Amino acid sequence: MSQNNRKIDNIHAKPKRRSFSTEYKLRILEEIDRADQFGQITFILRREGLFSSHLTDWRRWREKLSASGDATRSKATSSSLKRENQHLQHQNRRLKEKLDQANLIIQLQKKLNLSMAEMDNLNNHENAP
Repeated sequence: MSQNNRKIDNIHAKPKRRSFSTEYKLRILEEIDRADQFGQITFILRREGLFSSHLTDWRRWREKLSASGDATRSKATSSSLKRENQHLQHQNRRLKEKLDQANLIIQLQKKLNLSMAEMDNLNNHENAP
């Protein structure tokens, strides 16, 4: 009978709430923010055993943290911001190079168009009676 009492006690025992570290929350939010494919957020939530309500609460917590300008930001946040900043700077340089290249191509096309128009004018004058 004592075993049956233990089983009954286990059934009525209050489950312990999970708690998540600041680094974990920020890492998951960062991964969710980077998700760009359909279903990727759902995959992350299932993989981690989380609910969308966790994301809602954590996003509010992160907004409150950033709005307060709290100086106790974790190293994870600052390092992720540095990584993102470096990535964006690299992307910015690459896009500027592409823009410069596109502008050069446009200038060459304009010059080619002008020279072809001049050649047409010369041919028309030579063939005129």
